[in-house]
Amino acid sequence: NFKAVGNSTPSQLLEMWELLRVHSEASAKLADSMDKLKTSQQKYSFYQRQPALSKALEAKKTKDLSAFIRKVDTSFVAMLAAQYLDPEPNLDLLEEVEKKFRKYSYTEYYKALKERIDVYAPLAIGRTAPEIRVPDVNGKELTLSSLRGQWVLVDFWASWCGPCRKENPNVLALYKKYHPQGFEIFGVSLDNNKGQWQEAIQKDGIDWVHGSDLLGYQSAPAQLYVVNAIPFTVLIDPQGKIAAKGLRGPALEQKLAQVFKK
Repeated sequence: NFKAVGNSTPSQLLEMWELLRVHSEASAKLADSMDKLKTSQQKYSFYQRQPALSKALEAKKTKDLSAFIRKVDTSFVAMLAAQYLDPEPNLDLLEEVEKKFRKYSYTEYYKALKERIDVYAPLAIGRTAPEIRVPDVNGKELTLSSLRGQWVLVDFWASWCGPCRKENPNVLALYKKYHPQGFEIFGVSLDNNKGQWQEAIQKDGIDWVHGSDLLGYQSAPAQLYVVNAIPFTVLIDPQGKIAAKGLRGPALEQKLAQVFKK
């Protein structure tokens, strides 16, 4: 009962939906497997393995969808399938698809695809980091561009965020180690309460650059950088280009050791 959309064929649509069905069932099966575990040890073991299993499923889905999109090429169904790809790691492919289907710019499918690209393209590795403008603790405007020439870690955090506060001592140790070599941290807080924000800075001893518009997740920088959870970091090179995202703990330590290796 599949009907052609644009220049696609019913068989192409069926193939796409079957591919998505298989991967949906695999994800559901992984989620349901938790319910079948009886002991706490089994559940703990599952929690340890679950991120890797989920990552493997997502990688398989991405591989299959990407292959399908390239196979159907200029068929309209390629644009439909592209909607199911995680935009950030697949930006190059999405941009390829968008270029092929500009003649369909009047359709909702094209508009949705273009909107996703417009959101994530500025945040791709290697691209110039979008400007951030926020007041510091004294109300003076801070800008990300003013730190150009240094390696800058934009650190999205908040005083009420337990994992952020737990991570602060590790980040502080790295700051003390690499700051003399040209490493700066731009802490962008998602706090709503100025007093709590300032108290957390003082209590944790994190004396790097801090700014916040005190709008929580609705803050302009959080919206611009598509921050859905904190802590979240963006590492920016001296030329102002995004070098890495989401680095924490050992991953951040390893990256900085690589950057400042003499």
